[in-house]
Amino acid sequence: MTTTNRSPRPSTLVAQACANVAGFQELFKRLKRRMKTSGRSESTLNNYARHLAQMALHFNTLPTELEDDQI
Repeated sequence: MTTTNRSPRPSTLVAQACANVAGFQELFKRLKRRMKTSGRSESTLNNYARHLAQMALHFNTLPTELEDDQI
């Protein structure tokens, strides 16, 4: 049996966005801090972060830099 060497890939959308979109990791840290201080649940944070990561990966830029019509 042979195995193939695969390059390690981040497993979650958020991890992929942190690795591939400049500035996303800092954006995620700020989001996490705000969600915790406002008393939001971990589930809410995960859902918001996942959707922001999808947008960031699709457009290859931070969601905060998108135009309204792109959103």
